[in-house]
Amino acid sequence: MVVADRQSRGRGARGRVWASPGGTDLYFSIVARLPLTPAQLPPLTLAVGLGVARAAEATLPDRSVTVKWPNDVLIEGKKHAGILVESVSLGSRIDSAIIGVGVDVNRADFGELGPIATSWRAETGQTFDRAQALATLLSSIEAEVDRFVRLGPRPVASAVEDRLAFRGRRVRCDALEGELLGLREDGGSLRLA
Repeated sequence: MVVADRQSRGRGARGRVWASPGGTDLYFSIVARLPLTPAQLPPLTLAVGLGVARAAEATLPDRSVTVKWPNDVLIEGKKHAGILVESVSLGSRIDSAIIGVGVDVNRADFGELGPIATSWRAETGQTFDRAQALATLLSSIEAEVDRFVRLGPRPVASAVEDRLAFRGRRVRCDALEGELLGLREDGGSLRLA
């Protein structure tokens, strides 16, 4: 695992920029060697997101925490974490998965992103020990990744389904648009009406 205090070139899904100032939040990457094939890898992002969501729920029990498919975690409808999973494959097997996680922990000012972003501190008014926050996050992520590897995608998809952001609302995912009904059993795609 590598932890950074700040990132000068943080990025999210589809090449989007992830603002990563120093001294406030958590930015870390985990190199995981998992017994998965490339076809089995996509729900790993959901398993990590579920771990981040469970850590946020434990830390902020009176807040609504949801997972926005496929790679964001929201508190009270505002983004507070993002996950990016990339892999290195050797033939038909994954050599390693690089799990990048950014969690807004103590950021108080989001500038122009204020209406759509939040942090643990913004939600509670208190400052969190980042080392303790990291320990909580890693424990929760590890539990969900281990469960995913052991049991497959269904339990992850089911648990994410319980906290899926935007269910019942009109959404757009690339060229697809419709009412979000939920996730497919494998967690790899959305069910839209």
